[in-house]
Amino acid sequence: MRKPADDNHTSFSLFSPVKVIHSTVTVSEGKPPKRLSEESVRTLLTHAQQGDRNAHNRLIRTHLGLVINIAKRFRRHDDFMELGDLIQQGCLGLLRAIAKFDPSKSRKGKKVTFVTYAVYWIKHFVRREIAVHGRTVAVPTHIQYYLQRAARDRKSTRLNSSH
Repeated sequence: MRKPADDNHTSFSLFSPVKVIHSTVTVSEGKPPKRLSEESVRTLLTHAQQGDRNAHNRLIRTHLGLVINIAKRFRRHDDFMELGDLIQQGCLGLLRAIAKFDPSKSRKGKKVTFVTYAVYWIKHFVRREIAVHGRTVAVPTHIQYYLQRAARDRKSTRLNSSH
């Protein structure tokens, strides 16, 4: 659900209030929370998946900076999308990561960290938002990914041929 964009101030709420003012994003609760160790993240995840709202909110507040950084990176590639919309979709990706992460699973004998898992879901939701709402003419998502890959390959070929 989108609210009409106001030129000076856009805000939305998803457990943790965020304000977007002139492309500067701040968490309205003051200083950003300290980084958590992987062990404490896994403990909070277990509690959050069992329904503890405080653990859920703490995970969201702690990883909100990650969402904002990823949204800003994607904002550079597409000036058509509002930063607040990208952050909102990134928060939805973070919520999906919190809901689906299984600390007991491992990949190739290594434990997967929550941050790695969350980055995947955050990027997935942000990319999907750009694919669906980022163009004037609707292009199917799989075609858009193909076009992005072709542009990236063209750019790397150009860089390699210049040396």
